[in-house]
Amino acid sequence: MGTVTILEESHLDAVTGISGSGPAYFYYFVEAMNNAAQNAGLPEEEAKELIIQTLYGAAARLQKSDRTPGDLYNEVMSPGGTTEAAFEVLKKYNVQKCFQASIDAAITQSKALGASTNHTTFK
Repeated sequence: MGTVTILEESHLDAVTGISGSGPAYFYYFVEAMNNAAQNAGLPEEEAKELIIQTLYGAAARLQKSDRTPGDLYNEVMSPGGTTEAAFEVLKKYNVQKCFQASIDAAITQSKALGASTNHTTFK
């Protein structure tokens, strides 16, 4: 079970791009984490469990916090540390901008699909 969010119909394409397609974005990111874990020699089952627990912990922290996501990832970063090294690569490749463009493409596609659907009235 999840939660219910009530929004105006005009927001449905954004909901589709964020929430409808959202699980796939996370699976894609998890796939990259898993590939890195395998390359580093971590056993597959242990890597999977570490990734899952990391997702749970991050989601729980985000849900319980009133801080922004930027505040939260900066909270994890130490100057000269491992997270900062990872973020330097993410910034170099404009990953956040690319990810936002990907979501925008999903929203645009949702609008296009909605516009091309024959709207019939059921009696």
